[in-house]
Amino acid sequence: IGTSLEATSDTIRKIEAIIEELPEGEVDSYFAQIGTGGRHASTSPHLATLTLDLAPPSQLQRSVAKIQSELRQKIKEVKGIRAIKKG
Repeated sequence: IGTSLEATSDTIRKIEAIIEELPEGEVDSYFAQIGTGGRHASTSPHLATLTLDLAPPSQLQRSVAKIQSELRQKIKEVKGIRAIKKG
């Protein structure tokens, strides 16, 4: 598609910064893979997958839905994002 691996990596770093702004204790872990996300992963430097594991709901100060909504709104503002898929 024309987006370099470096540009995709820069975009993921911006999303990671958004995740790191979440209140302490909400995120258990997150993991990003660049160049993946589809059946053409070996030739897809424009794709990335980011998996985010929240703390158990009983340990959260707000609902999972509110956290998801906040993240989606902020991530939509990152230049270069074309799709956000939930899993």
